[in-house]
Amino acid sequence: MLNFLDLLVIVFLAVAAFSLLSVVLMFVVKNPLVQKISLGLTVLVSLGLGVSYLPSFLNFGFDGQFAAGILFILMGIGGGVLALAAKDDPKKFLAARILAAAGLVLGIANAFLI
Repeated sequence: MLNFLDLLVIVFLAVAAFSLLSVVLMFVVKNPLVQKISLGLTVLVSLGLGVSYLPSFLNFGFDGQFAAGILFILMGIGGGVLALAAKDDPKKFLAARILAAAGLVLGIANAFLI
């Protein structure tokens, strides 16, 4: 029988899988609208991931992981801001996608280190 902590782990793994699928779609699909939607989902999942696991670092003295988590969240936010600033410039939009994807993937890796 599953308890609540087991269900929480299952939900976390589903969110991680969904976010990695969003990152893959962001780079594989050539449609700009799908890329923008995937970038938005990547930034939102990055923020949600940070909100969900960063408070657990505050009580246990994981200062390095906490600082890395904040850095990865800021990378995701920076990717979103850069995407908004890059109106029709494909190079800036590519840099924004890379920044947001790196922040999300590194944030998930950091969360699995808990």
